[in-house]
Amino acid sequence: MKKILSVFILFLSACSFIQTYDTEFKNPVFYQPLEPLSKIAGYTYLTPTSIDLREPNDKNKTYQKGKCQLIENTEGFIKLLCHINFIRDEKIIDNAIYSLKTTDNPIIKRSAEQDLIVYSGNYYENMYYTYTIKELFFDYCVKIEQNVYEIKGEHIRKVSTAYFCTPPLKN
Repeated sequence: MKKILSVFILFLSACSFIQTYDTEFKNPVFYQPLEPLSKIAGYTYLTPTSIDLREPNDKNKTYQKGKCQLIENTEGFIKLLCHINFIRDEKIIDNAIYSLKTTDNPIIKRSAEQDLIVYSGNYYENMYYTYTIKELFFDYCVKIEQNVYEIKGEHIRKVSTAYFCTPPLKN
C-alpha cells in the first residue's frame, strides 16, 4: 500500500510541473477569418489548437494545415507552436517530375526534388506563428501582422511576414 501511495504522490508532483496552455484566445478577434492584405498570402483560420492556411487565389483550398499549442496569449498578441502538414499538390508534383525528366540544371533538379518531398502529403515542419494586432486600418478592418519562424533543431529563423484584415468586434 505504501508503494502505491508513493507512486501516486510522485505522479501528482510530476503533474504539477507540466506546463498548461490556454485553450481560448483572450481576444476573440483572432477567431475570425484573417483576410490577406496582399495577393501573396491566403486566408488564414486560427483556433488555439489549429491553423488552416488557404491558397492566395482560392480561399476554399487549403495548402497547409497544422495542429498547434497556444504558447503566448494576450489581448493584442498570440504565439502558436504548430506542427504543419503541407497538403498534397498534384500540379506541383507533376511539374517537378517534368523538370526532373527534362533538365540537366542542378539547381532546377534540386528544387524539383524538394517539391516532390514537400508536396507529397507526408511532409511536416514545426513552426512558430505569431499574430499581433497593429491598428484599426479602416473602420471595417483591424490590421494584424503575422510572422512565421521555422524551427530547425536549435535554430529558429524568421521566414515570412504578412498582414491581414479582420472586422473589429461589435460591442
